[in-house]
Amino acid sequence: MVDSTPLISVIVPVYKAEKYLDTCIASIASQTYSNLEILLINDGSPDRTPAICEDWAAKDVRIKVIHQKNLGAAAARNKGVAAARGELLGFVDADDWISADAYEVMQRNMERESADVSAIGMTDVRDSHFMTKGSLEHYTVGGAEEALIYVNASPYGNAPCMSRGVCDKLYRKELFKGIQFPDGWHVEDAPVTYQILEKIDRFVFDPAPKYFYRHNEESRSNATVVDIETIDYFESLYRLMLKKFPAAAPYVLYVYLENLVRVYQASLRITPSSRYHAFRKQALCSLRQYVPIVKAQVNPDIIPLGRKTRFAWGLLSVAPAVYNTLYLMYRKLFYRFAVHFKR
Repeated sequence: MVDSTPLISVIVPVYKAEKYLDTCIASIASQTYSNLEILLINDGSPDRTPAICEDWAAKDVRIKVIHQKNLGAAAARNKGVAAARGELLGFVDADDWISADAYEVMQRNMERESADVSAIGMTDVRDSHFMTKGSLEHYTVGGAEEALIYVNASPYGNAPCMSRGVCDKLYRKELFKGIQFPDGWHVEDAPVTYQILEKIDRFVFDPAPKYFYRHNEESRSNATVVDIETIDYFESLYRLMLKKFPAAAPYVLYVYLENLVRVYQASLRITPSSRYHAFRKQALCSLRQYVPIVKAQVNPDIIPLGRKTRFAWGLLSVAPAVYNTLYLMYRKLFYRFAVHFKR
């Protein structure tokens, strides 16, 4: 019997993923929605990752392995999109996994709501600790502007909370026409998410937490990458939102400030940190300019600005030298205790 359901191409970029890859692929291969094409894009892995991919391809005809030299996650995802035969696209990262009915739920919701993008809730996984992101009460259908608001929502709010990444969503493939993941970016999937959501007529979000996002020790918060391109991107995106989707603008601005502080902190950890003095000076000007706008315009149900955030913004704005000293002291003490408790 011919399967009348649309083919979903699931793209998995893999690099040095041998520790978790079997769990990831097994969760996709065992989906209750079976009309899948599973594309494993081996990004030049030097470990057992390529062999694991080939073993799975030998067991399941739906799995195709594509090998390339190490070009990064963006290039791997772009190759997957180009190779995909499905009319619908999904993405899973190689150290994550999904619930057995994740794609069945997303495809059913997409069809029922005539949506261009269908999203599900996420669970953050840190070691053996699981935390569901956002409220479980907000099944939501809306247009582009609403999607561009909720994709910036805080997991601690009382509103729909979609990820800014690509992995919690199912897309109509035609949305990717003219869009590619940017090479060399520290946060390469967020720009694609925003570009896609700007193009849609309708989205559906089901808060059921069916995507499991694993946080590794080498997380962005610990990285020493000073990705100023991310800051520039979110500031330009804010200006674009002011023109095209003004209701979403303050929420994009909040994400800009969130990343601004993250990159500012990373610049303090670089040796010598003095080479980022000009960046930090400009960052302080931006912080003082934009914080009042966010405080005045952001709905606290969508992004609650807690006392910790307000205090950090305020201290950094009025006494950056004190902030810098306290931040570096905190880092030193935190990691001293972390190392002690791991022994």
